[in-house]
Amino acid sequence: MAARRAVLLIIVIEAVFCAAVAKAGGNRPNLHFVEGGIVTWVDAFQIFALSVVAVAVYRARAAEDDSAGAAFWLIVAAGAIYLSLDESFEFHEHIGNFFQTHHFPRPPLVNGWGDVVLISYALPVLGICWWFRREILADREVLSYLLLGAGVLVISQMLDTFGVHQGRERFWWSVSEESSKLIGFGIFFGTVILKWSKVRLARQQAATAAS
Repeated sequence: MAARRAVLLIIVIEAVFCAAVAKAGGNRPNLHFVEGGIVTWVDAFQIFALSVVAVAVYRARAAEDDSAGAAFWLIVAAGAIYLSLDESFEFHEHIGNFFQTHHFPRPPLVNGWGDVVLISYALPVLGICWWFRREILADREVLSYLLLGAGVLVISQMLDTFGVHQGRERFWWSVSEESSKLIGFGIFFGTVILKWSKVRLARQQAATAAS
């Protein structure tokens, strides 16, 4: 299926893009990987595009008279819009700076309150996934790609927490962290495209069988 190849194509294109951007930085490979750089904006656009496709999945699933399953994809779309805005306007960094400027005790193990806010995003995500587990577990192929994307994003966060800051920043740590984040969301983007393709195909087959 072409949609399956889309996931791999997105990964390859984004890996090549990140390598090219790192090379363009010359002696500072992370020059364009900083917050607000080109990689950040590409990722923000990608996440927004993910939300658009998720809405398409929602509409297709709702047409199958499965409102419970469809609702999951509407929540995915809303969450993606928020993350796209967060990527663009650095919400979690600003919240972290608020705690820091108001002299909250520095949290252990992480670089600051910004990391705490970012990591806390995982809590509602896990709750939503548990609530809609029937929809997620219904397609094992989609589930496998979702887990792969989540794993790559976890790697990105680990690089951010343990490698990029705390006085240990190296150019390639930053490149690896932002590249992993871009590719992780790229896998999610491809996965939502795959889900949309599958739902459309199922509807076409049902319409053909009924005619």
